[in-house]
Amino acid sequence: SVLARKYASQLLLAGCGVSAALLVPTRDPLFVAGLVAAAGAIAYVKERGFSSIVELKTREAVVARIVPFLALVMLIGRQCALYRPTELFAGVVFAMTTVALFDILPRFTKEKGCVGACEFFSLITCASSALLIGDGITRGFSLTHTVVAPLVIGVPLMVAYAVMARNAREVKGLFSAASAATLFATGGAELLGGSVGHGLIALVIGILGVAYACIKEQKGTLVAGASLSLVSLTRVIAMAMTSITVSPWILLGAIGVGTILGASYLERNFVKLREVVTSARKQVAQWN
Repeated sequence: SVLARKYASQLLLAGCGVSAALLVPTRDPLFVAGLVAAAGAIAYVKERGFSSIVELKTREAVVARIVPFLALVMLIGRQCALYRPTELFAGVVFAMTTVALFDILPRFTKEKGCVGACEFFSLITCASSALLIGDGITRGFSLTHTVVAPLVIGVPLMVAYAVMARNAREVKGLFSAASAATLFATGGAELLGGSVGHGLIALVIGILGVAYACIKEQKGTLVAGASLSLVSLTRVIAMAMTSITVSPWILLGAIGVGTILGASYLERNFVKLREVVTSARKQVAQWN
């Protein structure tokens, strides 16, 4: 009432709503992780609404806006001090830290260096969150050695980096590069699986990466997606050839026929293909 009289009831409601999580009598790490996520979502949504109100941008009002987050810090601290925090719980905490670094803290400063530092550290905490949550899910559902395991970690992280690249204020290129690197790493992890299924998943990821790069006009993602697609296709063909018994003479004949057809097509359409490649190179040169 003293610090932000006009919006005291809303701030009080947000503070009580988050603080109520402290009264839930449970030690279950999974349930506590859900409580932390729910309380953090309440605090974040209210904070987003308050940030656009001019009256709540004074120093006194900022102190009042911090109150809902104090109960959240107490909830996290109690779990870490009294009980053993699990990977999933730590991942949720890192995810909330990412949101705070990327979206909340930069709104309290106009210094480009501070904003850039917050965005840089949010990139690290986002990766840590994806690794911890993904590892907890794969272990909990026994997905460690399946084709799904890399996707549980890589795809959400790649999407998060793509969204952050679109909304970043200072280091957009860094998030785009991180998204491309995650794309390539996820496909590479699938290739290490050693089966045709892993190779096909990696090929699909590479093709989707190329499509996304063409839509968003990003060079790094295009190179990563194209490289992953080429390597995956080669690996799938190699694994298919080893699993299917084919006579060497039939294989030699197929290669010969393919070489003749390819050379004939290239000879007849060389000028047109060169124009297409040149036009594509000029267009890609203008991308980010």
